[in-house]
Amino acid sequence: MASTLLLLAASLPILQGPSSTESQETRVRRAHGGEFPTLAEENETEIAGLPTSRTIGFMPRGLTSFGAAVHGGWLYVAGGYFGKPHAYSTEGQSRAFTAINLTDPRDVRLLSDIDPIQGIELVPLEGELVTVGGMRALNTADEDAELESCSCVRAFDPETEEWRRLPSLPHPRSSHRAVALGGRLYVVGGWTLGADGRDWAETMHVLDPSAPEPAWRSIEVPFRARALAACSLGGRLVVTGGITPKSGVSSETWIFDPFVETWTQGPDFPDWGFGLSSTEMEGGAFCAGSSGQVYALPSADAEEWQLRGTLRHGRIFHELRAEGPDSLVALGGIVGMGTAGRVRQVERLELNAIANEPVIEHFAVPAPADAKSRYGLMVESRSALLFGGNRGMAQHGFDADAFSSSAWRFDFGTMKWTALDALPSARQSMQVLRAEGTPVGIVAGGFAPGAEGTAAASQSGTWIYDVEFGDWKAGPSLPAGRSQFGLVAHDGRAYAFGGSDYDPSRARAERFVLHTNVLSAPLGGDTDEMVFEPTDIELPRARRAFASVAHEGKIYMVGGLGDGFEPVEPFDVLDLDTGAWSEAPAPPRARVGGDLVAIGDALYLACGSEETDDGLEASRRVLRFDPEANVWDVVVEDVGFDTKHARAFELDGRLYVFTLHREGAGRAEYAVIDVARAQG
Repeated sequence: MASTLLLLAASLPILQGPSSTESQETRVRRAHGGEFPTLAEENETEIAGLPTSRTIGFMPRGLTSFGAAVHGGWLYVAGGYFGKPHAYSTEGQSRAFTAINLTDPRDVRLLSDIDPIQGIELVPLEGELVTVGGMRALNTADEDAELESCSCVRAFDPETEEWRRLPSLPHPRSSHRAVALGGRLYVVGGWTLGADGRDWAETMHVLDPSAPEPAWRSIEVPFRARALAACSLGGRLVVTGGITPKSGVSSETWIFDPFVETWTQGPDFPDWGFGLSSTEMEGGAFCAGSSGQVYALPSADAEEWQLRGTLRHGRIFHELRAEGPDSLVALGGIVGMGTAGRVRQVERLELNAIANEPVIEHFAVPAPADAKSRYGLMVESRSALLFGGNRGMAQHGFDADAFSSSAWRFDFGTMKWTALDALPSARQSMQVLRAEGTPVGIVAGGFAPGAEGTAAASQSGTWIYDVEFGDWKAGPSLPAGRSQFGLVAHDGRAYAFGGSDYDPSRARAERFVLHTNVLSAPLGGDTDEMVFEPTDIELPRARRAFASVAHEGKIYMVGGLGDGFEPVEPFDVLDLDTGAWSEAPAPPRARVGGDLVAIGDALYLACGSEETDDGLEASRRVLRFDPEANVWDVVVEDVGFDTKHARAFELDGRLYVFTLHREGAGRAEYAVIDVARAQG
């Protein structure tokens, strides 16, 4: 296992520049509140196919529409936007000019203030870093938008850390691109925003800073576009994608020859062309956008773009920069158009590192959530929503104050927590299901203290959580208390099955009941009309604390505890169309707890405990079941941390294993496993 790296996690104060030898750690910790995320490379398992990026560090905050440049082993970042998309205000525009040490990305420094700005370009040119144009919001967050493009051009000397002015653009530009080529600066695309509206750029501006009297001149372009990509390629300029005033998002590629000052049209970009970023490197012009696929145009006369690798985080309004002859870095950007989708991870893609790439990335972040285990979890918009849970570390800590009612959202892009409206009452071990076709989640059953401090018992009540408005209301009750059960959706209906009903107020022989009936309720309509009713289906055996998932019209149930508190070995499969049961091959060891997650055509079993010769022990293994071949294999032998009380789920085609079960101050750990690339 590689050594753990402490990496930056929040907005920081202004620090000294890269030339400073003063330690950053004390100031950085104070600015962040004392703790940072950590990252470690785990399990360098062999993979097949194209190279995939890996996380090397974090931006101080998630940004879009910023300037970025690599120079002298440092990654420089200027300006950007961190507020609500399309609701621009000066409060949401960054005034930071930052440097990240690419040799040690823990070394993050803020060099100086600049005016709050977004859409600024940052270009290395003759040993300096040049900022070009951008867009300023003149309004505050509570005022009507007043936006203006900028014409300012300035050069920063990394050695002296001093700025100087260059001739301003002939016309203000934002949502544009700037490229250094042959000692000249080319500014292409974009528009001019101001009090009189918006004017789409119809010319490209060119500046020779080394001229005795530097001055801009203009060259006609055969397109009008903004939010585009541009870079050099073998002495030519390559412009890709963008959005146009008439035809929408473009996939066109245009190539400019500076020697004869002519444009030719190249091959269409094979991916969505909005919010792209590109850079030149040995092997061509490399470009990436929302899918995360990295394409290369090998030469200016090539007939097509070639797929060369993938980023772990697809993004738009990000930056892609070459840091060596075969290495790229990707940073910033957003997934979709919500603030929750901003990506803080800085990724490195090494094009020649195809074999022995790690399939796991392991993160640790501070966590304000008070629960340690048995919380409900729902995935929504690249975030995990956590509800309730148990605050203690003990296996059976059921005092009333051990139960939590808190609710939190953790965004995996920004790595930030947001407090949500709390559950109506404290509860643990409930099931959570996102209702199909609606913006609500169902939080059902669970285990909670009784009224007036009486002993904890299984619960029958459900709640409906409105994801859009963040509020709660009572949902349909289950016919009886139920915890440690399964809840899945299929074909417009919810199915609840298995689990236990424990009530200490009943006679001793009746306190603990295991359910074998399957309940069902409609989804997608008015939640006030939902009712969980028994079906004619009975489980072939009682089980609780098991893993389950709906996949291709079937419910798969594996592991758990039976009537005699013994691990259940059979792997039961229910065909929901016919109501028929079958048995699939059981995993190599009986599993208690954990999650079964469907990704693609396979099922992945993670977390919980496995039966060993010494009894039940926490399992760190991730297993894969192929329903077509009816076989199990091991995907990952060791996730890298204890997963007994962890949760597993799918996001962007990858398997996430997430836990809060840590001693001491609140801390979350999670692993991201690229299961599609893992060799079993």
